[in-house]
Amino acid sequence: MVRRRTTLSQVVHNPSKKQVLLFVPNLVGYARLALVGAAACIGAETQSAALCSYWLFLGNFVLDGLDGVLARRLCQVSAFGAFLDVAVDCFSRAVVWVWAVGPAATVPVTLELLTFVCTHKGGGAAWRTGCFRDAPAWVRAVMADGEA
Repeated sequence: MVRRRTTLSQVVHNPSKKQVLLFVPNLVGYARLALVGAAACIGAETQSAALCSYWLFLGNFVLDGLDGVLARRLCQVSAFGAFLDVAVDCFSRAVVWVWAVGPAATVPVTLELLTFVCTHKGGGAAWRTGCFRDAPAWVRAVMADGEA
């Protein structure tokens, strides 16, 4: 028996909002958010706290590479999942910025979040491709995420 691989274009069902919230890649996103939140709460004031936070962040980064693969393999790609992934990425970087720089880190963190929200609002589900179509080649290459 030959197994045929299902492509995104072959998926015909229209999932409900509840189903999208429970997509496996989105569950991974929630786990990532919990890991970063725990790391932020633990902090890095002592050596043992910093080590614990390091492992939590490492788990977050490993899962970051997994959610996109799962979304494509399980045909569970959604606009919400794309938004959640980037939002958790922004939150992860925000925690690192604040730890590294202190209160002054709110400036780059705020700029990044504003840029993300504006490009997502302007481009919708296709924000990564639509908003950067006329950008310089190096920006398009960064935003291509291996799709070029």
